Amino acid sequence: MKKSTVVIAATLCLALAVPALACSVPVFRYALERWVSDPYELLVYHRGPLTEDQQAVADLLSSDGHAGKVHANVNLTLVDLDADPDPQLVKIWESQETETLPWLVARYPLPTRIPVDAFAGPLTEENVQRLLDSPTRREIARRLLTGDTAVLVLLESGDQEKDEAAFKLVETHAEQMAQTLKLPEIAPEDLDEVSVDPLALKLDFSTIRVARDDPAEKMFVEMLLGSEEDLHDLNEPMAFPVFGR
Repeated sequence: MKKSTVVIAATLCLALAVPALACSVPVFRYALERWVSDPYELLVYHRGPLTEDQQAVADLLSSDGHAGKVHANVNLTLVDLDADPDPQLVKIWESQETETLPWLVARYPLPTRIPVDAFAGPLTEENVQRLLDSPTRREIARRLLTGDTAVLVLLESGDQEKDEAAFKLVETHAEQMAQTLKLPEIAPEDLDEVSVDPLALKLDFSTIRVARDDPAEKMFVEMLLGSEEDLHDLNEPMAFPVFGR
């Protein structure tokens, strides 16, 4: 059997035995309840007023539209190129190298300092829906909300032998972490920081697999691969730990 290689493309900083912000609540739980997700910046480029149909699609990205319904961490900005927009927004538009309008650009949250776009393409209802939501992302959210400490997303390489070996490796380590890591005792003064009985807190890691060529997960795959500058060049299984919001 070939030796399995798994690229860990994110650091799992759960700090289970280390106080969070001088608090004894485990970081994974504190993050879930207290840390607000940084928003992706969504830019819709156009010239002049959007048509009624185009506006309806753009509205899906607003807090009153589909983005709000699925609690997507996004901020929407409409950029009329004929209305003397901010020079920085013009610079982003010029980097697109397209004349297609309206055009949707999704930028990673500012604190990540990731310079590439998370997504760029025509403003269509299909692109909007896939950008905001997918079966895997819904399942990750469900698991975190029902008690998982973290979900390990295995992005497959497409090589069945490598992917099966990587999946077994990640699952083995997930089981080992659950058995060996210890939760800190929550101090009485920190009990109001969590909404669950501290005795109900547990360490539980799960794994979910994503195929690179799954059409329903195309946007999610691109977001993962764009999170570090060299991931698109690596044809290996990759594990992305997800916790908090």
